Amino acid sequence: MPVRDLTGRQQAHLVQVEAGLTYEFLITLTAYGLPEEQPTYEIGAHWFEKVRKESSKPLLAALDRIGNQAGKVWVNLIGLATSSPATRDVPSFLRRVEALQPLDLRLYLLGFHVPHYQQSISREVLHRAAEGDPEAQGRLLEDGSYFGGHAEASLGRLLALTPEQTRAVAMEAMRGWYAEVFRSREAELEPVLLRDAEAKRRLLATMPSDQVIEAASGVQFVAHPGIRQVYLIPQLTTRPWVWLAEHDDARLYCYPVADESLGAGESEPPGRLVRLHKALGDEKRLRMLRELATSSATLQELADRFGLPKSTAHHHLAILRSAGLVRVSSDEEHRYSVRRDVIPEMSSLLAAYLGPEEERRAREA
Repeated sequence: MPVRDLTGRQQAHLVQVEAGLTYEFLITLTAYGLPEEQPTYEIGAHWFEKVRKESSKPLLAALDRIGNQAGKVWVNLIGLATSSPATRDVPSFLRRVEALQPLDLRLYLLGFHVPHYQQSISREVLHRAAEGDPEAQGRLLEDGSYFGGHAEASLGRLLALTPEQTRAVAMEAMRGWYAEVFRSREAELEPVLLRDAEAKRRLLATMPSDQVIEAASGVQFVAHPGIRQVYLIPQLTTRPWVWLAEHDDARLYCYPVADESLGAGESEPPGRLVRLHKALGDEKRLRMLRELATSSATLQELADRFGLPKSTAHHHLAILRSAGLVRVSSDEEHRYSVRRDVIPEMSSLLAAYLGPEEERRAREA
């Protein structure tokens, strides 16, 4: 019997690549506001320390008033940048933010447009919290799912501001960050971001979109009726991390640019080859990989099985994922599993880097 589903449960989602300096600008602000994770970025913790030492007192004061652990606050503005018409250059984005009503900007920063945060917090409560209602703000800070259970650290200082103060401080922080930290890097960053975006667009023309999402991010996309739009956004500063964000019915995958987009010299080993061998050069990661080859597991399950702190297990899994050896699902369980198709690639990468035997003999002659 033919069946036609009219419920809308199988709604198609559109996948597109969206690249621009605005996204990288916001990711650097996000990374600055997640100090515990800075040593895990390829750019290194020393870059952020240099920023702290060389930035002006007004900039540091503005950042501090938003919160020194406000990374999850800043990331909420990436969705605003993608909203039509997308604002890809930073000066245009700053004008767009400044044009917002103070309460609207405050709602963005508080996660009003992040569906996952609203599992137990209604939009009405969020609105009252943004306006300054103490009871509503208390509910945000106490909720276990809001801001991943880190609402106090992420929002404590922001909630003490009025909407007008929020806009003034946020604009001062963003203008200062652009002038003192980010603008000098634009010429270096933009070609890499655009090159990688174009490569992913070519993939979208030849491969199913869910495969392109996984190839770019290492995240296994799980469709959901509430997702109408998926953005693939290349980022460079916080490689090898993938930043997953939400904005209403859109999902944002801020993925690390591929090694091929960096334009490394021929004599340098491919970054992918280096990451693969580094990932396998640790006994705990090898044991994790073997465990995942048997069955998928969550971060907590792996941490329990190996007697590791959750943060340590997460670090090991991030290294395995960035090497392409494991994938993680995009649903609420976030289950990790092995990507067996990558394993044969290791020998071919090494062989290609070493070069043909004939070339080696010629060099030695």
